[in-house]
Amino acid sequence: MEEKEILNEVNGSGKDKVRRILMYIGWGLSAVLLVCGIMLISRVMKLNVLTTPYMVILIASVIVVTGVIAFLQKWMVSGIITKIIAIAMSVIMVIGSRYLGATSKALDKMSGMKTQIDNVCVYVLKDSTYESLDDLKDATFGISQTLDRTNTDKALDMIVSEIKTSLVPKEYQGAMQLIDALYNKEVDAIVLNSSFLSVFEGVDNYSDVEDRIRSVWSADIKTDIVDNNNNNNNNEEPTSDPYDQYKNFLYGGDDVFTLYVSGIDTNGSPMVNRNSDVNILITVNTKTRQILMINTPRDFYVPLSISNGVKDKLTHAGCYGIQVSVDTLEMLYGVNIDDYIKINFTGFVDVIDELGGVDVYSEYDFMPRHGTQHFTVGYNHVNGTEALGFVRERYSFGSGDRQRGKNQMALIKAMINKCVSTDTLLNYENILGAVSSSIATSMTTDEITGLVKMQLSDMKGWDIQTYSVDGKGDNLMTFSLTAPNYVMVPTQSTVDMAKEYLRQIYAGETVQVQ
Repeated sequence: MEEKEILNEVNGSGKDKVRRILMYIGWGLSAVLLVCGIMLISRVMKLNVLTTPYMVILIASVIVVTGVIAFLQKWMVSGIITKIIAIAMSVIMVIGSRYLGATSKALDKMSGMKTQIDNVCVYVLKDSTYESLDDLKDATFGISQTLDRTNTDKALDMIVSEIKTSLVPKEYQGAMQLIDALYNKEVDAIVLNSSFLSVFEGVDNYSDVEDRIRSVWSADIKTDIVDNNNNNNNNEEPTSDPYDQYKNFLYGGDDVFTLYVSGIDTNGSPMVNRNSDVNILITVNTKTRQILMINTPRDFYVPLSISNGVKDKLTHAGCYGIQVSVDTLEMLYGVNIDDYIKINFTGFVDVIDELGGVDVYSEYDFMPRHGTQHFTVGYNHVNGTEALGFVRERYSFGSGDRQRGKNQMALIKAMINKCVSTDTLLNYENILGAVSSSIATSMTTDEITGLVKMQLSDMKGWDIQTYSVDGKGDNLMTFSLTAPNYVMVPTQSTVDMAKEYLRQIYAGETVQVQ
């Protein structure tokens, strides 16, 4: 009997020892959970997207859950269960912190766009023997008299410094005259901003210009974007509306603001100046919860802000910089544009591939001129390259650019649908990296997170109204080409209607597009 009691005592002390070890492990896991929670909270605070009530809930939840798990370690069964919960929650918090960190880096990369890039090149004929600047020391150069002259002169200085020879270039009126001089061998090489090659698109005898010339030297010239429109002085009286405490992040507390979305189609950074193929104004009224989207066709025939009244295609404004596009649209509609978002559709090839492809809806059966996939009416699964062919095509449609604009919006919708699926989480960081390389915006990180805070403070839905101005095709002289070119002459009644819709949304009236 005495031996049995001793054995029971030993077994009991052994169980107590195991219980204490498990309890210490549980407390250790609770400490790990608390650290993970603090890390998550710090990332959320840095990202600054949660309103104060949500932030309090998050902090309280971390403290309460950690405390309960630590307390329950006194009991064997509940302690084991809570250990599993603590491990699972710690893993989730670490993953969440990592995703929030990646999101913060992406926002920093995309936001606060203050510089633009002009790619200036030295072009020669494709079949010429010139291979580098050294071969052009005794060559004759041609430049445009006025077209992007500031960057042209900077490039000339760089060329002179590199070849250590003075240059006296021949001057020509515009891009077409400059290309003609190269074709006719009046000059051996020309200095031209690469963005202006796109103005020859669809022009007879010049649309193949990129196949007939090649670059032997190039320089990316960075300049500051001068923006005098983002005035954040808040002159409004405070109200009791729930989002007012958060909307001060947004343009000084204005209830209505307008964003310009510019879509370019080129390789490289979205900060490079190129034709703007997509031109959409998004006006948001935070009081009435309405969003008005106005699409302006790329070929719209309007005076540019730098052309002294001479008309040009709207798309050409992008060659001179994003601010010229902004100023030109402000002139057209009489509205102040607060910020802009620049999207590089070519860069979206990587985004779509990282998403594993998307299902895009086509309204027509067609084969893109620059593509490999035949599209049928309905949903088509596409990879990045196939999607690019889809959004570039316009010649297969009777409505041309109008349908191309619809297809671009259809692709954006398809990408959004794919992004909100759970599959995205498995490749979140790569997707975010591809997106941040394809988008640049003048919005600050505070303004972007301010939008999120405002939405979280009042989770009401938005009424989105869309409208597109229209016009009639013609062949007229343009500022950038100094030659006749296909344009869309605005139908003034549609422009006036757009202005009226803008007046309504700024006045707080309900907009109902007919």
